[in-house]
Amino acid sequence: MNRVDALEEIVTFGLHRNEAFLELVNYPFDSELELIKINNEILITVLRKYNSNLISSNELEEWANFIECRDDINYEEVEGYISTCKP
Repeated sequence: MNRVDALEEIVTFGLHRNEAFLELVNYPFDSELELIKINNEILITVLRKYNSNLISSNELEEWANFIECRDDINYEEVEGYISTCKP
């Protein structure tokens, strides 16, 4: 799994999310490039998981915080929604 794959697993709550976190520590935190983009499709997928009780409100908040703190994730398309995922 490379950095992009790890980021995608994490932001989509993929089946290999835990392994993705372990893989991500092998890369520098800061990035000059935005490697993935959070779009409406990803946002809808995550919110459906939340509405179906597949992820908790704490996990949703952690997801939003993770996205906001990463230089390698572009979330401009859904920026207004990311802030509403946090109390």
